Amino acid sequence: MNDGDFEEFNENQESRIFEFSSYCWLLVLALAVWVVYFASATPYLDVADFIGFGVRVVVAAVIPGILGFAGWFLFGRSNTAATAIYMIVFLALGWHAYLGINATAVANEKAAGLAALPQPMSGAAILAMVAADKPITADHIWKKPGNPREDSDDEAQFGSLELITKSHLSKMSASIKEYIHSVGLLDVEVVINGKRYISESFIEREKISVQRYLDAIAKFRPVAAGEAAAYEKELGLLGFSDDAKEEIMAAYNSSSEKWLPTILEICDTDKDRGDAVMEILETLEKDWGKWKYDRLKQATKFDSSQSQQLYDELLKMIKTTARDRKKLLVRLGGG
Repeated sequence: MNDGDFEEFNENQESRIFEFSSYCWLLVLALAVWVVYFASATPYLDVADFIGFGVRVVVAAVIPGILGFAGWFLFGRSNTAATAIYMIVFLALGWHAYLGINATAVANEKAAGLAALPQPMSGAAILAMVAADKPITADHIWKKPGNPREDSDDEAQFGSLELITKSHLSKMSASIKEYIHSVGLLDVEVVINGKRYISESFIEREKISVQRYLDAIAKFRPVAAGEAAAYEKELGLLGFSDDAKEEIMAAYNSSSEKWLPTILEICDTDKDRGDAVMEILETLEKDWGKWKYDRLKQATKFDSSQSQQLYDELLKMIKTTARDRKKLLVRLGGG
């Protein structure tokens, strides 16, 4: 090979290397432009995420370049082979890097959405406030205000969530108010006072009053016990994801679990008292004519010692449940 041929060979080689390098740099430039666009269109990534992605992109640009040059020599200095090897490996590594940062963006978006969710007050908490005679304001709908994210449908969803929460809590409030009113109609001290019963018909009328009292408890207790399930059912009608529903219900249940046992304990205490009052009336009715009211001692006295013992035990139970009820109400008021 003479000098002219050697120089022409070198020029051809340099031209091929330049051509191959141009393809590589154009591909890297295109990726850089895309990365800038991706970053501007994805608000849920931070600097550390992009640094990690940048490192992976550099690796994606360098490793295929080395393999491309190796292929260039291996396949008889073929630019086609070198470019094909470079682009295949580069695109594979670049796509892998994209999948990684995109997964991070999706996870961060999900975390941001869950962090922005409001935490609704539970129905049990409202029941507790009404029972403790505490004022309820609009601020009691949420334990903390929601923070709708920009460029999302959070605001519309939160509006729907607020509507069903207000509706649910209103139902709970109305339910316990009705319950308190119903059980308040029964004056236990008057009902168990034997001096007022001059005929059996009086006892029959009072038994009806006591039964209404027990019916009010039977109606309210399942509503209170199932208030979280009722709210979750209404929540399911909205368009929240399973993760979002789980987050909302976790906040809801944390409040419900604090107050619901006490509410149900009050119901059970009221029922025990009502059952004791009903049994007293049934004992007075069963032993009609075999007992009298001692005005001097202000006590009902039975001819039967067995009936007297039962009557005294029932009176003791009524006093105990009344005392327990006051303690439970204090617990609601102090929490």
